Amino acid sequence: MLGEALMARQKLENAIAPLERAFKLAPKLLAARAARGRALLGVNRAADAVPHLRAAIPTDRDGSLHFQLSRALAAEGKQAEAAAFAQKSQQMRRLTGDDGQAGEITPP
Repeated sequence: MLGEALMARQKLENAIAPLERAFKLAPKLLAARAARGRALLGVNRAADAVPHLRAAIPTDRDGSLHFQLSRALAAEGKQAEAAAFAQKSQQMRRLTGDDGQAGEITPP
């Protein structure tokens, strides 16, 4: 919770240590991995962020983790993989309403 609070205050560098502790205590807690990946990406540590963002992808409901992973991969020079995650992010965002809930799918 401390790491998330620090992230909310844009103190990303300070958030990394508590998020690291949370990850070590509960490595299967995907929300902690997602938060750690976002914090690492925010302080330009894309290579460190990628494994955490990639692991947390199953929790992505609105496309934001896909987008952040695409940014991290692009920073590492993995353009093709970054483009695939960016495209998936756009698809997810189109299917999600403004309130974060799944939108209605209508025929073309």
